[in-house]
Amino acid sequence: MTDIEHSSIIQADGRRRLSTVLQDARLRFPSALALADNALYIGESALLAAIRRDDGNYDGIAPFHIYRIQL
Repeated sequence: MTDIEHSSIIQADGRRRLSTVLQDARLRFPSALALADNALYIGESALLAAIRRDDGNYDGIAPFHIYRIQL
């Protein structure tokens, strides 16, 4: 699961206890997760900063990243 408030990825165990898998300030709005090829892919979009813009100018917000973490 993503934890946008703390720029982190969390997981739940079989007893529904949460633990942090990864926390990094570069995850500005981790909004997408995918598993493939023994890796976790994390898409971040800085969505909170982008939706506040009404002029269509995303300078200072972009670039948006996809991170890959080998499992």
